[in-house]
Amino acid sequence: MSARRPKRAAPIEHYRKAYELDRQFSQAYAGLADCYVIRTTVAYGSFPTEESMPVAKDYALRALEVDNTSSEAHTSLGGVQLRFEWDFAEAEKEFKLAISLNPDYSQAYFWYSHLLALTGKMDESIAASVKAFELDPTSGQAEMNLGRSYFWARQYDRARSHFEKMLEKNPTDENAIYMIGLILLQQGAYDKVIEMYLPMHAVDKTNVAGPLGFAYAKAGRPEEARKILAELDAISPRNKDGSLMQEKAIIHIALKEMDRAVDLLLEVCNDRFASFPFFKLEPLFDDLRSHPRYADLLRCARLP
Repeated sequence: MSARRPKRAAPIEHYRKAYELDRQFSQAYAGLADCYVIRTTVAYGSFPTEESMPVAKDYALRALEVDNTSSEAHTSLGGVQLRFEWDFAEAEKEFKLAISLNPDYSQAYFWYSHLLALTGKMDESIAASVKAFELDPTSGQAEMNLGRSYFWARQYDRARSHFEKMLEKNPTDENAIYMIGLILLQQGAYDKVIEMYLPMHAVDKTNVAGPLGFAYAKAGRPEEARKILAELDAISPRNKDGSLMQEKAIIHIALKEMDRAVDLLLEVCNDRFASFPFFKLEPLFDDLRSHPRYADLLRCARLP
């Protein structure tokens, strides 16, 4: 979950040009693999998993064929195993190997931090996120990830301080605004969240839809929450977009319609939406955790 960003094809074009110039350049294949993994996230366009991930895996394996000592290649394969195959044991092996091959490769720590969080090792996840950012302090992705790690660990004051510092540097940073809104939701400041999110939602009806609807429902304004559900239904009437189904589920949770939320999330899981396992970490799903069918979601995502 994240605020949306413009779709960017330029990196893919550059990496393709690189391997066309040198077919033995392993990093070009690994870079392409990373691009196709990232494309499945909401922040970079939420491309269908079944379209992007097999391509990502193919490029990661080609990178390893060229150079099986490449930290980048092992990280890329681990990313596919983490976000597509949901094979967390194999992903951990790849990330650890990548770090041993190059302890200064930020991206390996970035993805490893996600794996550690999913497996309940929050302190280690934060440490890996700190390391990723220290190694690449100019990376907006690594900076965002560190704040999100604090958020996943329910360290809300620490997370808010981090994102406020991001806003000091860039007052229009929608990702930082989005995350501060999520923190405020957990603190019950529903009206403030609505005020923050409405301008973003006005530009794109799919943006911040879930947490905005959640805020409306929690603030005792269910009609506005259902209006957002109707907008999402109009955009994706046949429930084919995993990110939108997940947004709908968030609103149904706030409306206390737990079975409908579980039904939607199981559809998301069965479609292998790449970001699905991270529902385990998101506080917006906390009200669902006591539901008898919550274990079905964990099993579907192969989570402990």
